Amino acid sequence: MKRIGVITGGGDCAGLNAVIRGIVVKAASLGIQVYGFRRGFDGLVDGGNFIRLGTEDVEDIMIQGGTILRTSRANPMTHRDGPRQVVNNLAKLGCKALIVIGGHDVLAFTHQLIKKTGINVIFVPKSVQNGVVGTDYTFGFFSAVTYAAESIDRLHTTARSYGRCIVVETTGQKVGWVALNAGLASSAHYIMIPEVPYEINKVFDLVKKRKRNNLEYTIIVMAEGAVPKGCKDFKPKTLVRDEFGNESMTGASLWLAERIQEKTKVDSRNIILSSILRGGTPTAFDRILGLKFGLKAVELAAEKQYGMMVCLKSTEVSAIPIESVAGQIKTVPESIYRESMLFFQ
Repeated sequence: MKRIGVITGGGDCAGLNAVIRGIVVKAASLGIQVYGFRRGFDGLVDGGNFIRLGTEDVEDIMIQGGTILRTSRANPMTHRDGPRQVVNNLAKLGCKALIVIGGHDVLAFTHQLIKKTGINVIFVPKSVQNGVVGTDYTFGFFSAVTYAAESIDRLHTTARSYGRCIVVETTGQKVGWVALNAGLASSAHYIMIPEVPYEINKVFDLVKKRKRNNLEYTIIVMAEGAVPKGCKDFKPKTLVRDEFGNESMTGASLWLAERIQEKTKVDSRNIILSSILRGGTPTAFDRILGLKFGLKAVELAAEKQYGMMVCLKSTEVSAIPIESVAGQIKTVPESIYRESMLFFQ
């Protein structure tokens, strides 16, 4: 094998550049050239939006957030002749394998692409939300949780100073790992996740109780996809629908803050952290995990172990078949959420 391609698809997150560096450095040690396609599958379907990556190009990129290859939510399966163009454009460059870095949505359609075209793919999972099945953790997750917890720590002081209730909205349209972990880490008084609809009257009761007991303020953390149980007037705003079929929605925290103020007479505000949690410098853990995922991906490609997804199991980086996890999403078990409710006070 002399050449491989690499793309970053779906949402950005901290640690993507660490993976790219791991791929390029490992490939160079094996005499393999790396071609990076810009803006995810958009660049690969287009065919002309690529760059050859050498070790000098990735020397200091690990400390940067985002991805030097840029990204998009393009899905080649929804483009006319998309799968055929992917195959042809890889062949033109002589790339014998493609390393795809993406989340659970990208994983699902990459599996479809493999079945349709037979291309040689190694998949590297990334997810701010930690929603990819088959790996204990994805890089980007701990950076997002750390940023969220630090922000909520600051909101404790301002909420206490004003005697307010602050509703903090984090990323998590379908899964609540970020909201749950950031909320617990920052001693939030109530946490809502998409997997378990919340009872709004219990939220009102908590805010009133804290005020009655002179606890001065309340911090509530909610994933953007959290929904109230049985509230017919709850209608978050849909901003856009991407090529994966996902809706980008907003308004959950504002809706809740307005109703808390109305029902409890406590000055209430909302803060949306969703997009900011994707950016910024990766934590050391995410840098190292990303680096190791990149090394493993090239190792698999060099050994022609195609159709595999790199994963973290305990402390070991290994690999599992893509087909065993494609189309699934790792949600928060209700038992874990119920245990966390011990801290809702």
